[in-house]
Amino acid sequence: MENEFYYNLVNKYFKNKVVRKKFYEQIDMFFAALPVKPKNYKIGDYVELRENYLIHGTKIKPEELIKIKNNGLLGVEFYDKEYSNQKKPYTCEFWHIKEKTLLGDYIKKYTGGTIFYETREGMIENVVAFDQIENEIKTTNLDYFQWQVYQTKEGRFLPTNKKVTMSFIINGTNNTKLLNNSIQSDDLDENIKKKILPKWFYDKYVKGGFHNYDSYETRRESAILFGIPSSLIEGICVNSFIEKDTNTLKQIKEIFPNCYICNVEGKVIVE
Repeated sequence: MENEFYYNLVNKYFKNKVVRKKFYEQIDMFFAALPVKPKNYKIGDYVELRENYLIHGTKIKPEELIKIKNNGLLGVEFYDKEYSNQKKPYTCEFWHIKEKTLLGDYIKKYTGGTIFYETREGMIENVVAFDQIENEIKTTNLDYFQWQVYQTKEGRFLPTNKKVTMSFIINGTNNTKLLNNSIQSDDLDENIKKKILPKWFYDKYVKGGFHNYDSYETRRESAILFGIPSSLIEGICVNSFIEKDTNTLKQIKEIFPNCYICNVEGKVIVE
């Protein structure tokens, strides 16, 4: 049974019975997840995201996509080896969509910058699209001492960054329990998080509830135990280089025949 392979890895990594049991449950849900139905988008349609959609960016080479098709999106320890410098080991990280929006609008807004205004009341932050940063600073009514701008994490890990080849759009609406076993979720026992995470990360961000968000750990992220099966991948968003490469688009479609392919504007380019 395929589950057994991952059970054995869990047994290797963890001695705590509670942690092992939670991973067993997550692995079982992974393999029992209800696959998503293909979307009936046409070329030129704009992709819509809804609550409990996920996005995962990757630098994977298109010819290696079959690995994700066969194995899903997994924490690195479940397909390679343990890494001592992982902030959130034994998980796979995603952007977790909390409300209905267009993919293109999400990408435009969240691949810009987070502006931090230092005011008498404390630090006030605002996420702004890249081409609106200057105007935002010039026109704000906030009474601030100084401002700073940080590139958003999406700006580093989504395909607007040309080093990122593509991102996967995951429809988790029928598998919310699988999504809830994340480091950021209050549904996951804090003692399990403590056993999994590096002490410095647990103490800074998680202790007493995952509440200490900042520009490095935003409210938009979700680090899900074990991972997400490829059967939940609804579509694939590609960078501007791949968008122009007909042969690569064909290759992606052959590996994921039920998925649409779109560009970073969120527009479908392959049905």
